Amino acid sequence: MKSIYIINFILAIFIIAIGYLVKKNPNLIAGYNTLNKNDKENFNVDLYSQLIKKTLLLTGSTIIVATLFCRIISWNIGELFVTVIPITIAPLYLAIRSKKYYISDYKRSNIKNVSNNNIIISLIFVFTLLITGFALHYASKEPNIILDNKSLIATGMYGFDIPIKDIKAVDITDKISKIEIRTNGLGLGHIMKGYFKLKGIGICKLLLHNSDGPYLKISLINDKTIFLNFENSHKTRTLYKDILKVLKNANQF
Repeated sequence: MKSIYIINFILAIFIIAIGYLVKKNPNLIAGYNTLNKNDKENFNVDLYSQLIKKTLLLTGSTIIVATLFCRIISWNIGELFVTVIPITIAPLYLAIRSKKYYISDYKRSNIKNVSNNNIIISLIFVFTLLITGFALHYASKEPNIILDNKSLIATGMYGFDIPIKDIKAVDITDKISKIEIRTNGLGLGHIMKGYFKLKGIGICKLLLHNSDGPYLKISLINDKTIFLNFENSHKTRTLYKDILKVLKNANQF
């Protein structure tokens, strides 16, 4: 199991445990200890601590379920958001709801306006997270490969369209040179897309979705190099064989 999943599970259990601790000891609620005696008397801490417990229990459970779901569907980028979104929404939700647990009228003034503003801010923040998530999801998707006797095309972010006549050689290897620096690209765990400087080779275009290999190396006549692979190693090897066939046929004419 990837380390990120283990971290997500530990974090989820920690959040759930905090929920139970807060219910038993309301003094753990942030800011509650700083309230003066009058404010404490006019705040229904028992009901609010119960709300915190339920919210954190739901948050932790959501992280666990979402993490398992991402693992089942192999959505690599999802593992980065199953914690960020819930633990961002939870405190915003509790901050908004806390206004309703004040008993006295003097604390109820302008509560509606404050709550509405908090809701708007929360919606904007969540919307931004979702847009970012979809963008990263698109960036992390494996490219579709279109291969014929004239060209080799990889769709998606940092894709390419290479004429077959411009391919000097194609090889497959279990290892690539050490990546020294990313010059213009995307690095998300084992996903590497864009332009990277490799030790002993120089700037190369990478479209990698598996850090364990194998890697398809495409050398071009302009001395540029492309490394490409898929999550499924069999798919990488199959593409290698298909390109070899096209190159052999092209050399016959």
